[in-house]
Amino acid sequence: MTTQFQNLPSVNQFTPTLRTSEGSTTQTGGGQIAPKLQSRSATQTGGGQIAPKLQSRSTTQTGGGQIAPKLQSRPTTQTGGGQIAPKLQSRSTTQTGGGQIAPKLQSRSITQTGGGQIAPKLQSRSTTDTGGGQIAPKLR
Repeated sequence: MTTQFQNLPSVNQFTPTLRTSEGSTTQTGGGQIAPKLQSRSATQTGGGQIAPKLQSRSTTQTGGGQIAPKLQSRPTTQTGGGQIAPKLQSRSTTQTGGGQIAPKLQSRSITQTGGGQIAPKLQSRSTTDTGGGQIAPKLR
């Protein structure tokens, strides 16, 4: 005895189900569903795109809606231009007025000059910053 099925719905009558591979997938501003986020810390950029996997929890989104690459050090900071400064070699490194990160400071006593530049290593604690933004040589 054979059983016959009649009036079965066609394939195109079924609404396809969207499978999200991870609970953290989100809908972008453009009404699109982002692919699986590789990291829970991945975020949506301002342009409605999903940033790729963030390699570090400390990565941040720049002002231009881009995700900065992995920060090699926790004290790395974002400059005024929306760029991420490279790894800071010392906790005492500072950001200059021009939005650039000064290279490794060789001494805690070195200071930033008025022109936004970092003076070279001071040979003596008594060295001073001249009025022109230059550091005077070692005081005898």
